[in-house]
Amino acid sequence: MKAAASADDAARVADAARVASAAHAELHDRVLRIGRSRASALAYGLLRVTCRALLLPYLRVRSRGKEQLAVPGPMIVAPVHRSNLDVLLIGAALTNRRVWSLAKVSLFRGRFSSWIMASIGCFPVRRGALDREALTAAEDLLREGKAVVVFPEGTRKTGAVVGEVFDGAVYLSARTGAPIVPIGIAGADEALPRGAHLLRWVRVALVVGAPIVPPVGVGERLGRHERHAASAHLRERLQAVLDEAIELRSSSR
Repeated sequence: MKAAASADDAARVADAARVASAAHAELHDRVLRIGRSRASALAYGLLRVTCRALLLPYLRVRSRGKEQLAVPGPMIVAPVHRSNLDVLLIGAALTNRRVWSLAKVSLFRGRFSSWIMASIGCFPVRRGALDREALTAAEDLLREGKAVVVFPEGTRKTGAVVGEVFDGAVYLSARTGAPIVPIGIAGADEALPRGAHLLRWVRVALVVGAPIVPPVGVGERLGRHERHAASAHLRERLQAVLDEAIELRSSSR
């Protein structure tokens, strides 16, 4: 009896997982379809113009190295992550290219919120687990020649030390041949701290580092040792541009 009940429970769990996976894949398809539309491109352009007119002057944003982003072709934009402002600052202050980025799946609840998030270049990711749909979506966008933001630290962190770096950026670089561009951002966490709803009047600085070439040839298998070594190198580069951004911000005061 107990064995039969356990088997039934396992089957129900497996069915629920399949349903959830199918729903997540459908959400990705819908979001990317919206994101590729003309209306979405217009909404993104309007947001960028608004940020350049209001956000950048208010935060007295300074930047260095943005020419590293002024190149065509696929690109993995890899910033430190300290604030929800990070993607807005990158898209407004550093490049004229449209930048796509991962955002937690809870922000895509409902068709209207999904449209808003897709229009500003976001697509959903489930945190705390390997999200194959998100990786596939990011890979597809890179193969189309897009610039995709991937936060190597995963979620938002605090402080001036770069935390553990996950392998997602390195994996995508090896799969697509896209270079990884590290970006340091200083001051965004003070401008909009975790849990805050109003912007604070502080200076923000961004520094873009030189691109990191893929660790192996496109499509070649990346071993665990190579993956970890490449991620460790990315962490070092992130720390260097974060240190430079902190220095640039301090010198602007």
